[in-house]
Amino acid sequence: MSAPLKVTRMISSCYRKSATQNGLLLSKSCCCHLQRGSQTAAEVKPRTWQLHSAVCLQRYPVISTTRNQFEQKYKDYLDEVEVNQSLLSDHELQMISDRLRKEKKKPDTEEEIKKKIVVEESLQTAEEMEDDWQKELEAFQFADRITDADRSNDMTTPNRKLDKRLVLITKQRWGEGTEPYWVFPQVLRLDGETMREAAERALKSHCGESVNATYIGNAPCGYHRYKLPPGQDDFGVKLFFFKAYYHGGEVALQTDNVVEYKWVTIDEMQDYLDPPYLDNIQDFLIDL
Repeated sequence: MSAPLKVTRMISSCYRKSATQNGLLLSKSCCCHLQRGSQTAAEVKPRTWQLHSAVCLQRYPVISTTRNQFEQKYKDYLDEVEVNQSLLSDHELQMISDRLRKEKKKPDTEEEIKKKIVVEESLQTAEEMEDDWQKELEAFQFADRITDADRSNDMTTPNRKLDKRLVLITKQRWGEGTEPYWVFPQVLRLDGETMREAAERALKSHCGESVNATYIGNAPCGYHRYKLPPGQDDFGVKLFFFKAYYHGGEVALQTDNVVEYKWVTIDEMQDYLDPPYLDNIQDFLIDL
């Protein structure tokens, strides 16, 4: 019984010695491999996403929209109900009073007639007031709903389509020799800059300082993501949209990367913007 026990101890001792030696060799090889891997990882720069901001500058309708046939009929019905259920105005009461006074009028003496003429010359009846108002209305000229920019199809001015909402789009290129695309004014966010500050810089750096706009909130209203072509240092672009309302000022292009700009309606945007880009901005642009 003692011989097998000694053999077992010798085998286990040899196994531990061999395993220890092999382990040292294995650990050395692993360390060398990890060192080579760390050097390779340090040499290769990871591809990241660029952060861009864009401003959606909107010019709201200046005049009311033209009513369709159904809307006009409904308005006429509401006007009729309001007239039938409303009380008489001061002007209508004066009309009734003037009519009753004429009906009750009796012949007077010459002296009384002269006195009433002097008094009535200083007064103005309701009918005379209506005649003056009618003359003033006929002399008044309503402004044309169609502007010169509509007639010439000038899309570089916001003085067009006054009854619709307009949005400013720019045709930008992203480097020398690249093809330009129609987008909202867009720039790359700089270090230490908020996303809204980048959107404000996009409008000023592309369209000039004279454009007066009010930005709505600090949070973006929309988001769009796209990948860059192979061979670029970065993987793609994450684009955040910010809304702004147009108050006035002329657009003056400030950089060679922007080759053209237009004021377009919500329906006209589909003729200029790419479908994936358009799908993401339609979530926050609704033409009522």
